[in-house]
Amino acid sequence: LGVAMLGLMLGTAAGGLATGLWSLLGARLLAGAFGGPATSIALAMIADTVPLERRGKAMGAVMGAFAAASVLGVPAGLELARLVSWRAPFFAVAALSLLVTSGVLLRLPPMVGHRARAAEQSSVPLLDSLTLRSLAGTALTALGVFAIVPNLSTYVQHNLGYPREHLGILYMVGGVASFIATRLVGTLVDRYGATLLVSIGTTIFAGTCLWGFVWTGAPVP
Repeated sequence: LGVAMLGLMLGTAAGGLATGLWSLLGARLLAGAFGGPATSIALAMIADTVPLERRGKAMGAVMGAFAAASVLGVPAGLELARLVSWRAPFFAVAALSLLVTSGVLLRLPPMVGHRARAAEQSSVPLLDSLTLRSLAGTALTALGVFAIVPNLSTYVQHNLGYPREHLGILYMVGGVASFIATRLVGTLVDRYGATLLVSIGTTIFAGTCLWGFVWTGAPVP
């Protein structure tokens, strides 16, 4: 986890040093190459240490950090870019990443319980059909979300006429809604199971995409 966080920090800092589109894209690819594993490791740690009956609530608490980043990080980053430079948010996030990485390395206890279980289950194939379906579902979910999220700012400004100076408010409202939803859904998963909640969430997400991007009168060509 420390290695992944360190790579994420360096990739983010490199974004602030970009000189054009391709160097910025390369920096973001580097950050993603380490940020993705950091997220996976964090979720795996929860799965290893939190009992199944409380795991949904724990996952919801961690995923709430993404919503908190929208509530606090995006508006702060937009304001920092406006007051200082577009490079400033990259360096600020890199500095925060260094603090978090230091905390991980210094305070997080060793987590090696999974090694004993792996030795006991050595006969189980690493990539069985269930694991492959789960990975495919996770990849499709991430692809669907991140095909939309990076384009939200451009879409609401240029297609829907939303004012640039109020963009931080939009992210803040969305982040607050996400924070509440992730905490609530995590608790409901423990009570009613993941399948029901995922089905409801998928229906809501699909309906929101149709309402927000297709039936608006200003669709993307």
